[in-house]
Amino acid sequence: SKDASRDEAIDQQRSITQLSKITAQLFCINPAGVFFTVSYSESVFAMLTFSGHAIAAKVRYYKYIMEVGNQGTKTQYSSFGTFFSSMLSIVLWMAASYARSNGMFSSIWMMILAFG
Repeated sequence: SKDASRDEAIDQQRSITQLSKITAQLFCINPAGVFFTVSYSESVFAMLTFSGHAIAAKVRYYKYIMEVGNQGTKTQYSSFGTFFSSMLSIVLWMAASYARSNGMFSSIWMMILAFG
């Protein structure tokens, strides 16, 4: 049962990684790419927002692994680590909202991270 849950979590992580790579590739070749090459706040905003999302996704993944009961990961990634990483993602999202005003929509992800 634990091995099946662990294999399911590993498969889920692989599919998330593959989806992330495809999403990043599509983001790089979009027609509005010219705005990311000039000195403009969009690229800074994207970097901060995506970094916050990546850290938040990793926190949720490790919380899921802890619930499944994978002892090896539980000792590596403590509850302090999840708290610190959650705070880091929130700080990145706050910095993104300073770069561009539409960063305030990251507060939705903050609520999901806190209550989800």
